[in-house]
Amino acid sequence: MRFLRYTLLALTICDGRAQDAGPSGSVFSSDVDVVTLLATVRDRAGAIVKNLTRDDFRLEEDGRPQTIRYFAQESNLPLVIVLLVDTSRSMQTVFAPERAASNRFLEQVLREDRDIAAVVHFDIKVGVLQDFTSSREKLAAAMDQLKIPKIPSTKLYDAIKQSSENLMR
Repeated sequence: MRFLRYTLLALTICDGRAQDAGPSGSVFSSDVDVVTLLATVRDRAGAIVKNLTRDDFRLEEDGRPQTIRYFAQESNLPLVIVLLVDTSRSMQTVFAPERAASNRFLEQVLREDRDIAAVVHFDIKVGVLQDFTSSREKLAAAMDQLKIPKIPSTKLYDAIKQSSENLMR
């Protein structure tokens, strides 16, 4: 088998202990036994390789080989996407290409039979233009509602927080 480039994206990285002080001041601790990794493998031509098994991967931590206990090919899992679109004044010169790229992204990635997406804009305020839907038409209509306000401001962190708390629960 030819050498393939492996791209691993660690979805969860932890030093082994998670702590969170709750409202009562109590502390919760836990050891992490499973770390989830997402791998996308492409051949030399850039095409995605789909027929790999656990034996095709080598996983190391601090130079020490690790056992891959669970392995699954999950290319058909449903996607849940919140598209955060920057409509602040700083985007004025690239606004049309940003809207076009966002529409293209949704057209190319969203599978109407299983994926859902929402459109949220942020500038001087954060607003949900389209709640979760699988309809490309509704998402495109939401993208058409995008406009840049006259007052400069970018509430990126507010958009992330509100989307995480209100849409992704």
